[in-house]
Amino acid sequence: MLMSRMQRAVFVIGWFGLSSASASADPEKLALPIVPSFDIQPIEPGFHHPKELLVGGQALRGKELKVKGYITWIYDCRTAIAKPRETPAQAQRRIDADMTLCERPKFYLASTTDTPPEHSLWVVDVPRPPYKIEKERLPAETLAAWPPVPRLKLGDYVIVTGTFALSSPHNERNSDGVLIYSALEHAQPGPVQPPPEHRIPPPRPAVPPPVIAKRAPTRVEPLAQRTSVMHGDDAAKAYGQRRYAAARTAYEQAINAWPDNHVAHYGLAAVHMANGSWKEARDALATAIQIAPDQAPYHLMHGHVQYEAAVQDARDAQAAQSGAPPASFAPDLSAAPLDGALVSYAHALRLDPGMWRAHYGKGRIYRARGQARWAAEEFDSALRVGAREQAPWIALCELYRRWAYADEALAVALQGTSVVAGLDLADIWYEVGMAYDDKRKDAPAIDAFTRSLELRSGDPKATFQRGQVYFRAGDFAHARRDLEDFVKSDHANSFAVEQAKHMLVEIAAKPRGRK
Repeated sequence: MLMSRMQRAVFVIGWFGLSSASASADPEKLALPIVPSFDIQPIEPGFHHPKELLVGGQALRGKELKVKGYITWIYDCRTAIAKPRETPAQAQRRIDADMTLCERPKFYLASTTDTPPEHSLWVVDVPRPPYKIEKERLPAETLAAWPPVPRLKLGDYVIVTGTFALSSPHNERNSDGVLIYSALEHAQPGPVQPPPEHRIPPPRPAVPPPVIAKRAPTRVEPLAQRTSVMHGDDAAKAYGQRRYAAARTAYEQAINAWPDNHVAHYGLAAVHMANGSWKEARDALATAIQIAPDQAPYHLMHGHVQYEAAVQDARDAQAAQSGAPPASFAPDLSAAPLDGALVSYAHALRLDPGMWRAHYGKGRIYRARGQARWAAEEFDSALRVGAREQAPWIALCELYRRWAYADEALAVALQGTSVVAGLDLADIWYEVGMAYDDKRKDAPAIDAFTRSLELRSGDPKATFQRGQVYFRAGDFAHARRDLEDFVKSDHANSFAVEQAKHMLVEIAAKPRGRK
């Protein structure tokens, strides 16, 4: 086969072609923790606990449940809308004049009182008292039929009845799920249950190899092959310069001259990917695989584009249902058609066991399906075969943190600081800080967030988290600095903004002379 130097370069190091040859991490020097069992702690029959819904609740969506837990956060409109140096009374007058300033009431429920809010279950669409203007204008019978407003207090142990879903009728959404409020009663916590035994689950079923209909070769003259290679060179050059329209035209010319130029089909798929045309990329890769089924990068990229096509379909479907822009969704992939992507990733690993990206791709699919143990095994494997980019390190850290495996998350994140380089290292230090924060180790958490901010100055999420730890540690001067910077920053997390404002209000009320 004729293949030019430039085509060889594109073939080896194209978008997703990196394999074991590109990895320089030494797996022997990693001391990663053993993947834990990911068993869910049992609770008394007829009840569920928040962690169960957050980490393994796919099968419970759409069902009315009774959930026991502690209230860890309550939405307060006056705090959420507070302006600098504004008193609570002034904020209340603004609410009385314009009730649209407030969001619908909600609170967070967790299995323990010290669970961080980001690991708590959202309870949404909670009844509220009528606003002043409603009391003045609504008919008496409407006010008499007003739904009962629950009595909420931080730290209370309660039983909440509600429907578990991804979104509520009033458009509260969370990719981990929300509990749509129906009723609440106060309760007494029972005895603390021992953690489940760490056991090794049965092995996963093997993923079958793909069924490939190998295409019969097309007979062409040597001149046509050389012409195809020349067009491929032009396409690769245009692609490297991000002139994607020109690259597409040149790759199509290469294919027209020589239909069996699988490198051109592979390159055309990369152009489609650059344009976000996942289904077209999938088709181009399927053709490349029919021509050259033994190329691991083709199967790797084929798995990726199938995954991204499923994400696009799920996001579009949810957007059509809700009317919100597709980009605003973290789509639900629990029932997405991802078997083809899983098969492609698995076959890429059969051809080249060092392809950490294939392990990472498999892990994302298992994570989407709620198969946390299998997802952790794949992310762990990605690290062990030499992943030096931050994505699989972060994925494994966050999966461990979500399941309250703080020690495992910390061990992974700390090792990631010696592997990941450049600006991406800021994300790893952030994970170190979050793991220390989960363990309530304030000094090392502050140090880790500081290291993250030294690499990525002004990052809102690290600034907020460091300010929150400073506040907990009683260092109010540094807390004020970080929290004020965060509130002024360009961010999208309204909950974190409210938390920051609440802490700033408390700091302002402290006597002078405090730290």
